[in-house]
Amino acid sequence: ARLARLAHATETFAKTREGREQTIFRGRWLTDAPLTLQEIGDRYQVSRERARQLEKRMLDRLKKYLEAELGSAVDIDAMTRD
Repeated sequence: ARLARLAHATETFAKTREGREQTIFRGRWLTDAPLTLQEIGDRYQVSRERARQLEKRMLDRLKKYLEAELGSAVDIDAMTRD
């Protein structure tokens, strides 16, 4: 039940994202073949570092969203993708 709630909350969050955040979230976190930060940077004509910063901002928003929806049961800080 907890996994189903997490999956539902994650998909709901994904639907609220637009533009680069949508690409980063779906392209790096909701796929079996994640894009690299370089690929995202190339797509948006920004550096790899800027793509990483955008991803971090999006993950901070995801963390706040999941905490509001599910409480502290989810440890997003433990989830990283190089």
